[in-house]
Amino acid sequence: VITTADWPAIDRMQRACFPPSAIESSAVLQSLWHHAPETCLIAEAPDPAGYVLAHPWADDDLPPLQAELPG
Repeated sequence: VITTADWPAIDRMQRACFPPSAIESSAVLQSLWHHAPETCLIAEAPDPAGYVLAHPWADDDLPPLQAELPG
């Protein structure tokens, strides 16, 4: 389960793995987490090694990059 303390590591991982055009702000990523915390996970081995931010959406309404999800 992702905790508040994990966000610096998550930010480092996304910056190491994605091109600049796919980097999302911490506020956007945290909005995904707040929307569905039970499906947002971090892998630790023993340090953070990966993460997944999964949230529900309608098939025809995929949120764009850099868009915060509502409440």
